[in-house]
Amino acid sequence: MEIHRPVPGIPQYLTTATIPPIEKWAGQIASWIPIYLENYGNASRVHLTSGFTMYLGRSAQQIYRDLARFYCIDLQGLRIAFLEEMGKSQYLPLILPNKRVFCAMKCRKEPQNKNDGVMGYICSTYVQASNSQPHKQTDIVLKCGSTIRLHMTQAQIRRRFQEGKKFSILLSHRHSNEEGC
Repeated sequence: MEIHRPVPGIPQYLTTATIPPIEKWAGQIASWIPIYLENYGNASRVHLTSGFTMYLGRSAQQIYRDLARFYCIDLQGLRIAFLEEMGKSQYLPLILPNKRVFCAMKCRKEPQNKNDGVMGYICSTYVQASNSQPHKQTDIVLKCGSTIRLHMTQAQIRRRFQEGKKFSILLSHRHSNEEGC
């Protein structure tokens, strides 16, 4: 198990009562990744476009659902559209306003138990660089300066971002072809 030792100076919001209201950070989110936080357990490290990083006592999947709820996104409808447009149902990207497409990336080598998530979400708009590492790993450097280690090759990451962008375009065409009231 990869235990993440909290970085001094990065705030920890580990209870529902202490997590900042989503409207304060949803519009600035660049990525969120699952971690096992030392002396806590499952949590997420959230990177904002401003460079601010925080630990939230929520799983990456909970943050995914929280963002979808905040932006009034029907996840079941999104999954059906993903299946119809892309022919698959796994690794559903989250498409937020302002053309922000968050793609699922493998951030943990393997889950510790069946409820653990290995996928984090990154928006390609905020990626500055990627660097190959040994053992089919890649370091993603965000424009805000944070680095995220992924358990994927650069080619896999590129395909995932391309797939997310393609789905976003297909979805926008689908909406533009609808007739109004």
